[in-house]
Amino acid sequence: MIGHDFVEYEQGGNLCDTVAQIEYLGYPISQTPSDYLSETYGTQQRRKGGASMSAEVKPGYKQTEVGVIPEDWRVETIEQISDVGRGRVISHKEIAASRNPNYPVYSSQTSNNGVMGYIDTFDFDGEYITWTTDGANAGTVFHRNGRFNCTNVCGTIRLRADNAVFVSKVLGRIAPRHVSRNLGNPKLMNDVVKRITLPLPPTLAEQRAIAEALSDADALIESLEQLIAKKRGIK
Repeated sequence: MIGHDFVEYEQGGNLCDTVAQIEYLGYPISQTPSDYLSETYGTQQRRKGGASMSAEVKPGYKQTEVGVIPEDWRVETIEQISDVGRGRVISHKEIAASRNPNYPVYSSQTSNNGVMGYIDTFDFDGEYITWTTDGANAGTVFHRNGRFNCTNVCGTIRLRADNAVFVSKVLGRIAPRHVSRNLGNPKLMNDVVKRITLPLPPTLAEQRAIAEALSDADALIESLEQLIAKKRGIK
């Protein structure tokens, strides 16, 4: 995305060129960049007193099912860009019986980076994206790298070409919207995840740059939340 004039603000003509700047300027953490763009263009149209309330697509951009994105970006489903799988049943008994527990077991929990324990062997080796399929944390997305295991309440995504950090960051903002809560036990199953569509920059370099910007924004948000919690604790 570097080099694209993402949003031009009316006051001062400031350009917002990176996702990091968009994050810092306030698009909600639950939105994707394309959501933000669509709302921003609509807002600009209304501010300028246009008769139409619909979003105006600027030259160099296009309207897609995920919103307004740069012309050279593409829209793909998770199934089109990856192999989607699932973990297996791993019991506390298996964890307790491990003699050389070097490899993490990721479960549905989100505390401690999702680690349930460690065992002697590993089922996955490499860079993956995982998500929680069942329970209160359904739809929570993680980036994984290395040798590890997943329980049966974790889905796995092995990308074929795109940057895993970038996809994990964008999917992490979109996935919660697809969680089914109808039966009292929230679920985000593999068949649903496969159909989720993502906006994807054309090059790995652009994806890496955006991923770094989003990581910086997430770190800032986390530090601010910790500061707020600390201030409240002092009171």
